[in-house]
Amino acid sequence: MGDGALIHWVTTVAFISTVFSMALSFVAIWLALHFKSEADKVNERTVERLTEIRSHSIVITDFLKEQSQAITRIAIGNSKVEENEIVIEDSEAV
Repeated sequence: MGDGALIHWVTTVAFISTVFSMALSFVAIWLALHFKSEADKVNERTVERLTEIRSHSIVITDFLKEQSQAITRIAIGNSKVEENEIVIEDSEAV
């Protein structure tokens, strides 16, 4: 194997490794963009679910606050409860 053949072989290997490197870099960029878009979708769904949870917790908090006030009025002797108030007597019925 002469010097010319060795240089040609090294140049060929360098070219192949460069092409392979570029192909891998394009695959890595594509994967990064793909996973970022998937993560953005999951993030949007998470924000929606957290918003739903917050709204449900606000409703539950308001309901429990009203119930607590009604029970407090009953306990201190003012047993008059407005018609629209619901007092749960049986804790298992919840």
